[in-house]
Amino acid sequence: GTDVRGWPEEIEDKKIIFKYARKESPEFGPRIPMYNFKEGEMEKILRNTGFINTRKFSDFKPDLNENADFFIYKTYRPT
Repeated sequence: GTDVRGWPEEIEDKKIIFKYARKESPEFGPRIPMYNFKEGEMEKILRNTGFINTRKFSDFKPDLNENADFFIYKTYRPT
C-alpha cells in the first residue's frame, strides 16, 4: 500500500528479513522473514506433506502474475 514502507534489513542465502513502518510513524512494525523458494518448490513441499487443492496468488490478488513481488498459497490438508 501507499501508507507502508518496507525494505530488506538482512539478506541471507535462503531468507530475507523485511522491516516495515507506516510512513507517518517513526516506530517500526514487525520484522518479517521471507524465504526464497525456487519455481515450483513450495507447491512440491505442500503436495509432499499432504496438502491438496493449492491455489497460488500474486501480490495479494487472485490473478497470477509470475513477475510479482509476493506469492501466497491457499491450500487444504485433509485430516
